[in-house]
Amino acid sequence: MRYLFLLFVLNITLHFSQTPGEKRYTSSIQDNLKSSPSTSVKSGPDLENWPPPLQECIVINEVDEYFICASSGINTAAISAMVYSFLNGEGPGNFNISLHPSQSDADNKTNPISPFIFLTTTDYDKVIFIRIERKVDTSCFVISSFRLVITTNPPTNQVSDWEACKSSAASTYSFDLSLKDAEVIGNLNASDYKVFYYKNETDAIARTNELSTLYSIANTSTIYYRLESRGINECFSTGSFQLILNSAPTLNPIADQYFCTNSGIDYSELEAVMAASLSSGSAQDYNFSLYQSQTDAQNSSNPVSANYFSSILNLNKEFFIRAENKYNSPCFSTISFNLIITQAPVLVALPDWLVCANESDGTYANNFNEKASDALNGLDSTLYSVTYYLNETDAHEARNPLDNAYNLSGEQIIYVRVTSDINPDCYAVSPQKFSVVERIDLNGITDYAICTSTGVTVEDIDEMTSELLPNQNPNNYEIRLFQTESASNSDGAGNSLDSLLGITDYDAPIYLRVETLGASSCFEVTSFRLSIYSIPVVGEISDWSVCSGLSDTYSFDLNLKNSEILANLDATQVNLTYYFTEEDAIAQINLISSAVNVSTEQKVYFRISNDKAPDCFYIADFNLLLSNTLDLDSITDLEKCGLDGFSNFNLENKKAELKQQFGNQYSIEFYISQNDAQLTQNEIVSNVYTNIDPYNQQIFVKVSSAEDDCFSIGSFWLFSTEGPTIAAPSNLISCGNAEGDPTTIDLTEKTTEIISTPTNPDLKISYYYNSEEAEADQNAIINDEFSTLQDLVIYARVSEEDIECFSIVPFEINLIHVPEPEIAEIYLFCESNDLIIDAGDYDSYAWINFENETIFSDRNVTITSSGKYTLKVVKSIDGVSCERIVEFNVEEGSGLSSFDYKVETFQNKYQIYISTANDIALEYSLNGSDYILGNNFFTEPGQLLLSVRDVNGCTTLSKTILLPSYKRFFSPNEDGINDTWFIFDNPQISLLQTIVYDRFGNIMTTITDQKRGWDGLKNGKVAKADDYWFLAISTNGAEFRGHFALLR
Repeated sequence: MRYLFLLFVLNITLHFSQTPGEKRYTSSIQDNLKSSPSTSVKSGPDLENWPPPLQECIVINEVDEYFICASSGINTAAISAMVYSFLNGEGPGNFNISLHPSQSDADNKTNPISPFIFLTTTDYDKVIFIRIERKVDTSCFVISSFRLVITTNPPTNQVSDWEACKSSAASTYSFDLSLKDAEVIGNLNASDYKVFYYKNETDAIARTNELSTLYSIANTSTIYYRLESRGINECFSTGSFQLILNSAPTLNPIADQYFCTNSGIDYSELEAVMAASLSSGSAQDYNFSLYQSQTDAQNSSNPVSANYFSSILNLNKEFFIRAENKYNSPCFSTISFNLIITQAPVLVALPDWLVCANESDGTYANNFNEKASDALNGLDSTLYSVTYYLNETDAHEARNPLDNAYNLSGEQIIYVRVTSDINPDCYAVSPQKFSVVERIDLNGITDYAICTSTGVTVEDIDEMTSELLPNQNPNNYEIRLFQTESASNSDGAGNSLDSLLGITDYDAPIYLRVETLGASSCFEVTSFRLSIYSIPVVGEISDWSVCSGLSDTYSFDLNLKNSEILANLDATQVNLTYYFTEEDAIAQINLISSAVNVSTEQKVYFRISNDKAPDCFYIADFNLLLSNTLDLDSITDLEKCGLDGFSNFNLENKKAELKQQFGNQYSIEFYISQNDAQLTQNEIVSNVYTNIDPYNQQIFVKVSSAEDDCFSIGSFWLFSTEGPTIAAPSNLISCGNAEGDPTTIDLTEKTTEIISTPTNPDLKISYYYNSEEAEADQNAIINDEFSTLQDLVIYARVSEEDIECFSIVPFEINLIHVPEPEIAEIYLFCESNDLIIDAGDYDSYAWINFENETIFSDRNVTITSSGKYTLKVVKSIDGVSCERIVEFNVEEGSGLSSFDYKVETFQNKYQIYISTANDIALEYSLNGSDYILGNNFFTEPGQLLLSVRDVNGCTTLSKTILLPSYKRFFSPNEDGINDTWFIFDNPQISLLQTIVYDRFGNIMTTITDQKRGWDGLKNGKVAKADDYWFLAISTNGAEFRGHFALLR
């Protein structure tokens, strides 16, 4: 067979070793040569004179290494050339040539390497053993080895450009290109590759005009590199990168920078300063940044932020500028300058300065330093200066400043300049008005006295100071109050005249300082004596009321009223006198000097005057009242219905009756004796009182005046009368409604038991649900509408016509509830079983058959025949009996004769259908205890007790069945997998034996040890692949039949 191969160009480098007398082949890369492996020559075992001379057998060229550069594997021509290079010129047709992975494989001609594996190999590096034997004599052979390396062109890595900074004084800059080797080689093995550098791509491809490692340039240049395999020069790739040369900026010195501001400075102002420092070139090619130290500027760390100066108002500090090339950040220069920031003074509208002339010519000897703080407005006086000028121009030009002791006269405008001592160009100018006023023309004030009960008023102050400034406008002055003359002259704190407001007691000299507004140095002081006396005022004085008893007059000693009137006053500071008229009290005439005799009522006036100022007085009045006792003979008695002579009497209602009779100004108290009432002891405090003397008791009442000590004592009687005579009735027992509805009760059945003479027309009987309603005769029960669902207590009230007395007696209503017997409407009677029915718990029973005969009178009955039956049950309480009657039918039940079942498998489970020939209601179970109405079951494998019974319980049928889990197929081919058929172990199933049959019924095997199963042999012979059947028999005789498949 002939093969046609499509050849492609391959770069192959051969490495040969040199032996004496042979043609020499050398490698172009001597440093890659390795020591030649030894050559072995072997002969067959049956040849004589072995071994022959080596030159007479096979002479080969020793090849150390093959390096092949291929992008998609090597073709057959290249493989042939590689192999034929060993033949030393002989024709390849004379030899059998094979390649092997090891020396032993080459010795034994085993595991040859197919040359075709190299057709798609692009990454290979292994030692290969070549065996060359002569075709005419295969016992003559040679074995050698060589390293075969197949590789592709190395990948071209992305190499970054290289930037450098050249000082302005240098013309060139030198680059060490070898520093780029690692980036060019990338992730490749550096020992397998070499890197060369060139000016252009043509030289890089041709490998000509290689650049030296240290390469100098004057301007930015492009460099081309060649990355080639160390073993194969022709296996290479090329790429390029730029050498970028930048120049460092030249910066000029910067003068100190001054800023005057009230809101910080904008960073853009400093950016302009930094840009202006550039000596040459365009500022757009550089980045400028600001630092607080030379080190930070050098390292480009901690630059000053753009908002750093936004709130700084005072600063004097050196800062450092870093200017770096935008295209090469390491290319930079630094320079420093001083930054001085001064807070700009702001002159608000300065207040006018009003001063009092202190020279004889009407001028004022001024000291401007006194006003400097107003101009500085909080600025530091050690950093700013204040100067004064006669005109604004001088102020702005800072010329002709005024002396601090400049004399002022009349009204003048002075210009104030505030200047920074650090930055003289940082200043502010504002005008200020100065006015010189004349001294105050002040009159003296005479001593002044005030009598008041509420304290000094504004009107008092106006009157007091009206003569102080007779010829001047008081609105132009401030008047302050002092307690000493020295304090008023030294301009102490003082108080305003309003501080006198509200004072009620004062007697001392007062010093007034009158000061021109706005000119504190222009003032005068005067004094006078101020006396303030308080009017003694008291609260409302109560009237004086006394009880005269039976007398027509009473003598009042007014001195007994003094303590009440003077309760809140100092008696040593006032005088108290009494009068019959207000006019006498004002005029202080007709003074009452002794006791006052009063027959009905008398008004008395009293006058209280200040002991220091008798004209400071207060007048008020009170009444002298005389009271008499009350007539209590008209109090009515109380009568109440009671029991055995005792009743509960409502004294609260009696108290309300007496208050209505005598008036609410009197208090009412009850006592059991006159002595207790007289001594106000053992008062009856309960609102409801039960008499302690049977049938009648006298109660004493004390009526007292709330205005004086006057009281009267009277009495009334309590009478307790008996109610109608009644008897306690027996409980009313009735049968409860069988349907659960309320039972209607006739309460009048108890009338004859309660009242011995029910026909008495004067007696009235009514019924109530509770004792409270019976007592109050409220919500009486209407007899013809009364019904109840439960037992309850009823209260009967018997009263006599036109008499308040009544009697109450309770009795119970008891309902006998006879629950309906739990008897079914229909019972089924099985011939094989007696039917026993339980009626439940009652007092008596009557079982009646369809012939209306009572067949049984106990709780349980045994029914032996079908038919219609009646049950009557009775419950009794205290001789009252209540019954319930129910009817039921007994029918003959049908028995169950037999049942069948069908089993199907369903997803590793069993489905069971149970069927019968009987058309009756049935229940089904898989375990004989849990029954359901359905006859279709899904169940797990196991042993089951199928059970069927009729719902009447007449007949129950059961069958035990097996539902084992077993293999559906097996393949006995001795591979250790599924070689044996068996039934899986189940704790519910105890198997006796399993018999296996073929399709013709022949017994193949009988299994008694279920764990061994069947191995597919019969009498030692292999059974054929086919379907087989089995019969499983349990120890209790249950059976199961199934089938499975044997596969071969």
